[in-house]
Amino acid sequence: MVYDNGKPVIILGYRSFKKIFKNSEMHSSLIKKFSIQNLEKAHYIYLSSASDSNQMLVFNIPKLEITGKKESTVYNNVHAGLSYKTFNNFDCILHPDFF
Repeated sequence: MVYDNGKPVIILGYRSFKKIFKNSEMHSSLIKKFSIQNLEKAHYIYLSSASDSNQMLVFNIPKLEITGKKESTVYNNVHAGLSYKTFNNFDCILHPDFF
């Protein structure tokens, strides 16, 4: 349930991030948290839970298409956050507001 300025944020694992930005060499520097200037509207937000607090890189994805069993839905200007953790069996966590 992550929001940034009132907009829902989907969480991308690094594997998905590399697929989206496969033609870019910037992802190696992003993992090291150097430069974010090549991502649209990129900035860091603070997240906290009962046991931890951390920063997450959030940026704009111009178009997101979610394909279901019967239909596809297109969303424009979606906020995405980059997770530095490895997910098992999935690469993205969709925000519940998309359903």
